[in-house]
Amino acid sequence: MSATRNQEGLEVNPHQEDAAKAPEVDPRYFYMHNRPSDYVQVVQQKKLPFGWSLWALLTLAAVISAVIIGAGVGAGLGVKLADCKKSEPSSAPTETTENTETTACTTADSDDEDNSDGYAPKLPQDIVKLTKPAECAERGGPNEHRAIGGLKFKFYCGMDAQGSDKIKDLAALVTYTFDHCVDACEKMNELVIRNNNGSRCDSLVFGWQMSKAWDDLESNCWLKSGTSPDRTFNLPQYIYAETPE
Repeated sequence: MSATRNQEGLEVNPHQEDAAKAPEVDPRYFYMHNRPSDYVQVVQQKKLPFGWSLWALLTLAAVISAVIIGAGVGAGLGVKLADCKKSEPSSAPTETTENTETTACTTADSDDEDNSDGYAPKLPQDIVKLTKPAECAERGGPNEHRAIGGLKFKFYCGMDAQGSDKIKDLAALVTYTFDHCVDACEKMNELVIRNNNGSRCDSLVFGWQMSKAWDDLESNCWLKSGTSPDRTFNLPQYIYAETPE
């Protein structure tokens, strides 16, 4: 059978029916699989209050928390340091760290516990020499000393006043300084005036070689009635003083 020719320009596509049966192509699938590999999808960030980013808000929250915690710790340390300061002498050093502050408070408490029985001075027999006035670096006088009540005593270094008809012992004491011996004489006269009885302290002798005075006479400060006319300075361990008239 001879083939039938179609007219030119009116040819029939023999694969038309196969094309109609072919699956349809989804354009979205084509778009997703054919876009460039370096394509980056941009996600728009949500806007936070005041236009700040999330990291900025987190940083601000951390800073505020640190400030609040620091203020609380600082206030607590301040109260502890103030309590320590009240219990310590004014000359004590103030520390700034927590460890040092704790040590200072503990030391103060320990000192209070150690001194709970009171201060125990050395016994007279255990002290060889006491402090003497600077003027007594050399023997002689007169020198001047102001007592606690304001009276001015004249004193002589290296001099004793032996008992006689003109001068007698009124009291024998133990004092650890020349000042205390002079103050005792002054206070004795105040009591005589107040009570309107007793003998007046006119002079005194202080022995600064304490252990020797204790071994010999069991005292080192002697309050006396009367004064000594003698002015010999051959006993360096003694200081003689007279009450102002």
